Amino acid sequence: MSQRHLALTFSYEIADKRRELSRQWNGFLVERQIPCAVRPVVQNSWKRCMESGVDPTRRQTTVLLSDEDVQKLIANFRLYQLALPILERLAKQTEGTGHLLTLCNHDGFILYLRGEQSILRRAEKMNFVVGSQWSEETIGTNAIGTCLETGQPVQIFASEHFCEGVHDWTCSSAPIFDPITQNILGVVDLTGPWDYAQPHSLGMVVAASQLIQQRLNEEATRHRYRLIERFWEARERYPEDGVVVLDLSFQVVQANSPARHWLTNNEGYLPQLLYQFLTDHRSNADAQKCKPLQIQTPDAIVIEEVFHGDARIGFLCIIRNKPAANRSKSLKRSNASWKDLVGHSPAIVHAMTKCEMVADTDVPVLLLGESGTGKERFARAIHASSRRRNKPFIAINCGAIPKELIAAELFGYEPGTFTGGLKQGKKGKFEEADGGTLFLDEIGEMPLEFQVHLLRVLQEKEILRLGGHRPTKVDVRIIAATHRDLDKMVQEKRFRADLFYRLHVVSIAIPPLRDRRDDIPLLLDHFVRRFADKYNRPIPKIDPDLKAFLVHRYDWPGNVRELENAVEHAMLFCTGDKIDSAHFPPAIGNAYLSDTQQQTCTLLTVDSKNELTCTSDDSPSGERERLMQILSETNGNLSEAARRLGIARTTLYRRLKKLGIKKRAIIRAGNP
Repeated sequence: MSQRHLALTFSYEIADKRRELSRQWNGFLVERQIPCAVRPVVQNSWKRCMESGVDPTRRQTTVLLSDEDVQKLIANFRLYQLALPILERLAKQTEGTGHLLTLCNHDGFILYLRGEQSILRRAEKMNFVVGSQWSEETIGTNAIGTCLETGQPVQIFASEHFCEGVHDWTCSSAPIFDPITQNILGVVDLTGPWDYAQPHSLGMVVAASQLIQQRLNEEATRHRYRLIERFWEARERYPEDGVVVLDLSFQVVQANSPARHWLTNNEGYLPQLLYQFLTDHRSNADAQKCKPLQIQTPDAIVIEEVFHGDARIGFLCIIRNKPAANRSKSLKRSNASWKDLVGHSPAIVHAMTKCEMVADTDVPVLLLGESGTGKERFARAIHASSRRRNKPFIAINCGAIPKELIAAELFGYEPGTFTGGLKQGKKGKFEEADGGTLFLDEIGEMPLEFQVHLLRVLQEKEILRLGGHRPTKVDVRIIAATHRDLDKMVQEKRFRADLFYRLHVVSIAIPPLRDRRDDIPLLLDHFVRRFADKYNRPIPKIDPDLKAFLVHRYDWPGNVRELENAVEHAMLFCTGDKIDSAHFPPAIGNAYLSDTQQQTCTLLTVDSKNELTCTSDDSPSGERERLMQILSETNGNLSEAARRLGIARTTLYRRLKKLGIKKRAIIRAGNP
């Protein structure tokens, strides 16, 4: 820290120094010329303030955050938690000095503020409060803002402040840097009335920032070790593929030979891909408490976030030798375990591809999706595709077991433990699944007080039966599933964070049926054939209008399970060669009839933007005119006209027939 950072050398000179600075500032205000006697660091800051249009007569900062926004910033500000113990110690050391201790983020927002109540009340007049912004652009030259601009420790005294409202104060700030990116993360600051100024206050904040910096460096070292550990884990899982781990600044930490070769031939591409990944999947790329993501890119590169606790620390990238689409196709051709997972939509193929990639590993998998999307079928397919395929697959619904019995179900019990229990005792699900896979369905329903016991088993890989004294080693691969938002449950303290991250090594989202409508015709045909075979019936056809409704307009709240049950219901009650709405469950049948009535009675108009809108006009002549206009715009293409109208083509045929629109008129509409 050089002399140029200090505003004061000796404390006895402060009165004279303040008078001289006040004279220079008043001269600047009149002449708009920066005095040469002002320190260079302050001169440069005043120039920036003038260029930014800061009003030198401003009395207070104007940018203030709400309490809710402050809490969000603190929650996502990793530095805050690391710095807090050091700040609390420094706050005790500065008691009675008339100074306020603050920690600000890289935008200059005060997130931590401690000091005497009398000084705090005086500081409130210039909005020096938690949630206020003290950048140079908002309140001119000040130690916080100028430190952020220069990246250097700085002390600003009295009228060195650009804005008049801060002239009665002195402040000293020191920056804290990200060990990886070297960007400024935040600033430690001591602020007090001008007559309390001390030269050594700058030294205090520099010492505090160095202690915080040391903690950051230690954490960065731990994170680097974790990234290297993650690299070796992935290298064993993908011996034929390129494996590379990168830190948060997209710098390579470790890479195997295939990855290094690929990086040499594709210089700069991976950082660009990672930046796009963050842009697409995070509203704030610096957010810390993030939900881990893993994606398959179109280039057969898998990107997986690496976390340490609740902080994202880097990225694992797998560069596959074989395109993902080809792998999933060959898998489905050769592996009967995937036969029940019907679909070719991008969403379902993406989910199946991820499952195939992790199937032959032992990493925990968390399947996320609404009820009825087929999470257990995915779990069974993963097991059947793994090296554990010849060992047990044991499924347990965590929400269906009374909490008093869940320990006995999972861990078992010794003879004589329970009155009415089996005399010989009983194995728990972990022992039953030994060597194979344990599927924990609806893990979000597991009682909070029991989660710590499950976590211990996952960490120690051994269980202790109820009433037992000797632990038993178990070798079990865990697949968990839930329809709940576990990330939100963790934040609300309804699910343990350590268990969440233990289970959440790989997450795979199973899309709801409404997001994969291209698969509905395949699923309908698949289930019709299956139940025709099951009940020894001829294969019937589904009414085209009904099928169009089921594919395009029904929401399927129960997803694939609802569709499967609906088709079985229809097959049981269909006695002919055609399935209509009467054969489906009442909820679907009634929804179809309501939709049909609405579609038949709805007339369409063309608004000023040439877009279709609904109207209550039921004039046949009006409807005829508007239908002719649609046919003209689609060149007489009935399929396209039906698509634009949102109705089945057969419904359009009926409307055309009812309105007396002949084929000749349609041809004329298409060739005006």
